[in-house]
Amino acid sequence: MKKLILAFIFLPLISFSQNYDALFESAVNKFGYNNHYGAITDLNKCIQIADNKYQLGAAYGLKARCYYARNEYSNALENINIAINNDPNYADYHHHRGLIKMKGDYPGFCNDFKKAASLGNEAARKIYKGFTSSPIIAKSMGCN
Repeated sequence: MKKLILAFIFLPLISFSQNYDALFESAVNKFGYNNHYGAITDLNKCIQIADNKYQLGAAYGLKARCYYARNEYSNALENINIAINNDPNYADYHHHRGLIKMKGDYPGFCNDFKKAASLGNEAARKIYKGFTSSPIIAKSMGCN
């Protein structure tokens, strides 16, 4: 009887995790086919059922990429900031925030590339190195 009760207690948790995974995979596929609105809809559902901060970070991170692809930089920045708050040591989030800030003309993108590089993101390291290789370029881009 105890095993049956435990099964009923944990069954919803397993179900939520599978729903999250299926929804997230659907969002990734929609993003890949440039169906950003459909991906955002799935990601909003993922956010509602996420059961840990890493799932929240992943959902907000991909949602930020959807907004970035739609040139909605303010929404992209808002979502990537939430992703970083949930998983601050994930290098790709800092790299993406640097790209969002750079494209959306927001200050501080060099710090994001520097942070991403320090966490092991090679693309961010190359970008940061390019901006800081010359003192003139670094100063003009606010990377000093």
